[in-house]
This record gives sequence, structure tokens and C-alpha cells, in this order.
Amino acid sequence: MRVFLLAVITILSGLAQKQCSSSADSQAVYDSFDSIIPSDYELLEVDSAYINEDSCYDYLVALKRKNEEEEEEEDDVRPLLFVLSKNKGCDYTLAFRNDNALYSTLDGPYAGFDCFSGIELSRDSILIHYYGGMSTRWGETHQFNYDNTEGKFLLSSIASYSDNIYDEEEPDEHFENFDMRKIALDSITIFQY
Repeated sequence: MRVFLLAVITILSGLAQKQCSSSADSQAVYDSFDSIIPSDYELLEVDSAYINEDSCYDYLVALKRKNEEEEEEEDDVRPLLFVLSKNKGCDYTLAFRNDNALYSTLDGPYAGFDCFSGIELSRDSILIHYYGGMSTRWGETHQFNYDNTEGKFLLSSIASYSDNIYDEEEPDEHFENFDMRKIALDSITIFQY
């Protein structure tokens, strides 16, 4: 586990050192990840951006259980999502963690398949992408925009589509706006909206 984390941290540190050239930077990233990632989880995806008005990268991290596909339905196997942010003292801290923001293989729109497709972090938004299906393909993009007054990423919209590969009709597309509901990413559950 430590070797895997060290490889991940080395990559992330290389990105961070482009903007933050502290000699202790790589060790700070490693220590932060090592203390945050539960031992039974592994990295699913990482993205970085400047989200707190400084010259250092912040990280959006998705983790999944190492044995997620083998778990029973009653077990809690939901992937984890967290933001690791560099503060003014040049230390990485956990900005937020949510254990219920992502679909697992057991509860996506087509349960039994891993529908996670990716995450994106920018200065003012987080995108979570899902894609799956067999003969009926579907996808969703959940967008969270940063709200300066709340100091949080709030659910802005969900864009979804579905298309049957045997059907000649146009794909069904749906867009739902959540701007007025004030649903924060750090406390949301995937089934809340």
C-alpha cells in the first residue's frame, strides 16, 4: 500500500512542484494522503486545480474499496470523494470528505456495473461523470459550482442522457438545474437529489 501511495504522491508532487517549490512539499503531500486514505481503499482518480486563490494546486480525489466488486449488497462499498487543499502555511489539509457523493457498483442506475467515468476540478467547479449500460447506454454529469457566500461547492445541475443501441430514435436528454436548492457537495448523498 505504501509503495502504491508513494507512486501516486510522486506524480501529484511533480504537479504541485510546478507551482509550489517547497522542498518539503512532496513529503507534505505524501503525509496528507497517507493519513487520509483508509487502508482498504485505493485511488480511483485525481484531478487538480487552483481553488483557494493561491499558486498551489488543490486536489479532488476519488477512492474506491479495493474489493468493491466482491462485496455483498448490504456492505458499505460507496466510493469516497475528498478535496485536499494547500493552506497558507504550505501544508495540505482535508478541505472536505464525503462518503456518499458517488455511485457504487451496487447502486448506480444499472446496479452491478461500475459507472464512474471521471472527475474534473477547476477553480470554480467540480464535475462528476458517469457512463454505463449495455444495450441501453446512459450518462450523467453532476456539476457543482463554488459559491463564495457559502464557501462551498453547491450542486448546480445534472445533465443526463440515455440511448438504446437498437433504437433509431434520438437519445433522450435531460437537464435539471439545482441552483436554487443549495445542496452542498461536502454533505450530499447521491440519493438526495
